[in-house]
Amino acid sequence: MSLLNCANCGGQNPEGSVFCMHCGNNLTIGEKKMEDPDLSVPGQTPGSTTGADVLPADNETAADVASQPEDDGVPPSDEEIQADTVSQPAEELQQGVVPQQGQGFQQGVVPQQGQGFQQGIAVSTSVPQKKSLKKLWIILASVFGGILIVTGLTLTVIFVVLPGIKYNNAMTALNEQRFDEAYQAFIELDDYKDSQTMVKETLYYKALYLLAKKQYKESMAVFNELGDYKDSSTQYQNAYYAYGLDLLDQEAYLDAAEVFKYLGDYSDSKDQYKLAYYKYGKQLIKEESFEDAITVFESLGNYSDSKKLLKKAKYGYVVNHMDNTDLVTYEYLKELKSANYEKSKKLYESLYAWKLKNIHFSDSEDNSMTMKAISKYDAIYCHFELTGGPPDGSTYLYCKATWPDGSSSSKIRSNDKYSPGLVWWAWQEGIYNDPEYGETGTFTLVFYDGNKKVIGKGSVRIVD
Repeated sequence: MSLLNCANCGGQNPEGSVFCMHCGNNLTIGEKKMEDPDLSVPGQTPGSTTGADVLPADNETAADVASQPEDDGVPPSDEEIQADTVSQPAEELQQGVVPQQGQGFQQGVVPQQGQGFQQGIAVSTSVPQKKSLKKLWIILASVFGGILIVTGLTLTVIFVVLPGIKYNNAMTALNEQRFDEAYQAFIELDDYKDSQTMVKETLYYKALYLLAKKQYKESMAVFNELGDYKDSSTQYQNAYYAYGLDLLDQEAYLDAAEVFKYLGDYSDSKDQYKLAYYKYGKQLIKEESFEDAITVFESLGNYSDSKKLLKKAKYGYVVNHMDNTDLVTYEYLKELKSANYEKSKKLYESLYAWKLKNIHFSDSEDNSMTMKAISKYDAIYCHFELTGGPPDGSTYLYCKATWPDGSSSSKIRSNDKYSPGLVWWAWQEGIYNDPEYGETGTFTLVFYDGNKKVIGKGSVRIVD
């Protein structure tokens, strides 16, 4: 930026300055000193009189006028004025002249209002008074002119010089990126030159500066304040987009995703949204926040390997919720088992396996009774508790009996399906068709689930 040197004080000023910011000198005319104002009347040379002054009065002759002393431009003293006034002796007064104060009237009479003059005519003493008033007016005009000049200079300083200096200082502050200082200066200048426009211009450049410094939030705030000024709305989106990319770099994936989702169709915001959300889902899996990760990858659909990561998130949920009563676990595990995902089949069979607990025998339906030995002539009841299975699941039961002589039956299936709970299996007529010939010894029962997988077994001693 080139500088202007002041011809008056030598100070340096920004290019385009009108007045020197150091001494107030007008830079457009160089070192020009103010001349004394010309107070002379146009068309009149010094010491001359106007045309009105040289014309004789109605009652004066040219000789009378010529006989008057020359006006030297110096105001007369009081003594001179008095001498001019009383210079004519009383005896020179003609008949009918009005006497001076203190004298009696002669023959002449001053006419009353509305009457004409009679014999006498009043002597005029206006000539010396006109000269004195003329000099007085010249003095007053000079003083008044000086006051106007001083006032004009003062107003020029107040309304032109000082605002000009302040404006140039504001421009300097703007060029030096002291935006807040420049902004306040333009605000205070109000309507001076283009100060109101420069207020917005200063904010605009401040926002661009903040954007370049990666102060995205601050930049967006200023662009938002500017509204429709220039391309502020577009620059706001630029700043917001850059803010989203910065959040991605900082691994603040969810915040970045929200930024790009807000930007919608701006640039490649939709792609950046998917990328940020995808990375957020992977971050959730790493943090074992499987439920949230499942939500993310379900929404991403076919993006990248989101379907594979969705299965991984579901499997992680299952492992962390190995509860056969949890419906969510059941649905995920069933789905994963069908897809043959990792060890999901083994997990399914383990979690939803049917089991028998508390197997014991008695000779009645009373589940609370436990007998170690039962007569071969009595009924035999096997009591147990069925557990496991999927939520709200049920299963058929198979049972295989082995008698004391080693003979055994086939796997007999129950007529109904059983849900988890207390169950009994009975030989109400005894285990022998002809108990008298039946052998004593150990009677064993083995139970199977609907898939004919062993889920429990028990035995009791048969006696006479």
